[in-house]
Amino acid sequence: MDFLLNAFHSVVNTLSNGNGMGAGVLSAAIITSLMVYARNVPVVIWKFVKSRMLVQIYITKDSPNSDETQNYLAFLKWFDKSYWAKFDRNRQLQMLNGEPTYGPGIGFHWFFYKRRFVWFTIESLQSMGVEYEKERVSITTFGRNTKIIEEIFSEFVVKYDRSYSTVYSAVPNAGDFGQFQYVGRVPHTYHQNMVFDPAVEKKIFGGLDWWLTNREWFDKRNLDYKRVILLDGPPGTGKTSLTKSIASYTKRNVYSIDIASIGPNLLKYITNIPPGSIIALEDFEAAPTLHRRDEVKAGKNVDAHKKYVALSQLLNILQGMIQLENFIIVATTNHLEKLDPAIYRRGRVDILIAINALKDPEIRRYAELSYEGIVLPKAELADLKAADMGALFQEYPHDPIAFVASLKTL
Repeated sequence: MDFLLNAFHSVVNTLSNGNGMGAGVLSAAIITSLMVYARNVPVVIWKFVKSRMLVQIYITKDSPNSDETQNYLAFLKWFDKSYWAKFDRNRQLQMLNGEPTYGPGIGFHWFFYKRRFVWFTIESLQSMGVEYEKERVSITTFGRNTKIIEEIFSEFVVKYDRSYSTVYSAVPNAGDFGQFQYVGRVPHTYHQNMVFDPAVEKKIFGGLDWWLTNREWFDKRNLDYKRVILLDGPPGTGKTSLTKSIASYTKRNVYSIDIASIGPNLLKYITNIPPGSIIALEDFEAAPTLHRRDEVKAGKNVDAHKKYVALSQLLNILQGMIQLENFIIVATTNHLEKLDPAIYRRGRVDILIAINALKDPEIRRYAELSYEGIVLPKAELADLKAADMGALFQEYPHDPIAFVASLKTL
């Protein structure tokens, strides 16, 4: 078989006198002829021949933010930068990562890689019920050894630094697509350097340990494999730091959504987040539609509420007809008392926990982690918000004496 394939490449190169354009046209003509002839060959035989003579790889553009979509876009950019792109006549204007790009269109394309003829086909997939247009590219060449395809893939594959969790933020009013943009990353060592109330730490991370190792328990009971955590506390108590710590601990990427800024289309953002991620829903109380229903009905400007997410939509996301598999949802609020109780009832929220200012034991642990050999007062330290503690450390990063002097005692 390998002899025949090598002979094919040799004949094509000979007939084309080594001319790249000629070799491409000749190879495409031969393949097209074979495909026309293959229409009369029984399907079983054709599948058998195809499995013995061709190697393929498929890459799908399924949602704006998935790893596979990023590799799909990376391949198109890689091909467009190649020598062979100038011979491509099947072109279309499309949006790649929010930018208009003129690139390969739906249909057949070809190129040579290390003197091997390779072709790829772009096809549209069923996208009914989804705002994002799905496509798939199949990259094919002759042979049974997958090495050549693997080498091509290594040329364009997006390489991620797996020692960090990436943080994305929802783009406000991003049309119908629910797009996210990169805003930063969290090192996987982040959790090791954070200090929380031991009771809070045990409840959240102990619960996550069980959830992460018991997916089968959910599958057997036909339950969505998700974990919903609601953090309640005044501004500056460390809710955002705790969310980042959860990302660090679970090694998952974070997709952050400011409830008040995205309009009524929360679902369009949610459906574009790849499974295995953390969905961070920030400041619930900023959307008046999520307040207690008696307060909403009493509101004078009902029309203004139409620009916010509907309560029913949020309830369906937390526990309803919308299936969420393999997600951690971390929601935060500064005023739990303002929210409709239906949001945080048992069954919708797995963990509801109050995040308060740090107390004496946590302050001492933080100081000892931050300054080697620090001497703290024996008197009990007054409560301090996590944000204020972090600000003190940044103000006196190398001055433990000034840091201690800024602490208050009871």
